[in-house]
Amino acid sequence: MDNLAVRWVLQANGKPVESGTMDLPAVPPQQSTELTVPYRHTLEAGKEYQLNLAFTLKSAEPFLPEGHALASAQFELQSAPAAAFKPRPGPLEVTRDSAQCTVRGKHFSVSFDLRTGLLDRYVWKGKELIHQGPEPAFWRAPTDNDIGAGLNKSQRAWRNAYAEGEGVTTEADCPPGAPCRIRFSKMLLGGDARQEQVFTVHGDGSIHVENRFTAVKGDHPLLRRAGNDLVLSKDLRQLEWYGRGPVEDYDDRHAYAFTGINRQTVDEQYYPYARPQESGNHGGVRWVRFSDGKGTTLNILRADSLLSFSALPYSLDDLDPGPEKKQFHSGELVPRNETYVHLDLRQTGVGGIDSWGSWPLEQYRVPFKDYAYSYWLRME
Repeated sequence: MDNLAVRWVLQANGKPVESGTMDLPAVPPQQSTELTVPYRHTLEAGKEYQLNLAFTLKSAEPFLPEGHALASAQFELQSAPAAAFKPRPGPLEVTRDSAQCTVRGKHFSVSFDLRTGLLDRYVWKGKELIHQGPEPAFWRAPTDNDIGAGLNKSQRAWRNAYAEGEGVTTEADCPPGAPCRIRFSKMLLGGDARQEQVFTVHGDGSIHVENRFTAVKGDHPLLRRAGNDLVLSKDLRQLEWYGRGPVEDYDDRHAYAFTGINRQTVDEQYYPYARPQESGNHGGVRWVRFSDGKGTTLNILRADSLLSFSALPYSLDDLDPGPEKKQFHSGELVPRNETYVHLDLRQTGVGGIDSWGSWPLEQYRVPFKDYAYSYWLRME
């Protein structure tokens, strides 16, 4: 312990506000002690605070340089509710026929397909930023462990559950001088579940998205995800998010991914496992920004629950080997001219007990039950 120091960083809403280094006290064998981190910053109400600790070498040792971290941990000192977002009012123009409803404002237009129950186009200042979605989604590209447990076959009913849903119902409430509210509802898996989405479009182009999943009946042991899929413009390749990172993490493996503000690109998100599969998830997300680097930004802001997201240059079809586990290598993947986003309330853990039959532990599964969550889409 004599060659170890503790480097600490205090964060407010993901940003460092104070840091320092302290020595470790002498601790007898099989004993413990308490450490007091001497930060002076006052914790303000309404802000989140995290404390990061790293136990580092004071001087180099064989094969390890000075400053090498032997252990690290993050502690949440203070939580806070989701930051309130207040959209700006503005006039809206609504046109509708039997197939489509389009809402237009000063800088934007958003179109909804009334036959499929989907938002299918969002244009901001002449640029199409969203090509499709948010579409309710319950499937992920199977991991090696998923395939070993047979989940790529046994749970495949969720693969296209929303697209294959029946009985879409639509309600549009767009009174003059007020936000426009579009509601879709669909029955899934022959009536075993119901999915409802409500899009509230405001005059500044922001959209409040509400998701409600209801488990009606049937015996379905788990979902792979409870979330939404979006297809974004290829220009939105710059990423910034407040959540865990910068490496990928999942519900059952994230102690190494500290909460903070991270900046990367979409092209950096995919981890090249030998077999194409689920990759690049980030949990504990408060907000995420997609930018073209030229001033256009799509923001996703949590409205209630923390979210997780991934953003890849590959589609689900690119990464899913199908029920028969087709042979394919990550080196064969070709980036597409779109950005594919998963935005989830929950996603099943990746497991790791073994790779030939075991499911993730029960607390890291997404059971077949009711879910409700919401978030904001905001353009700049």
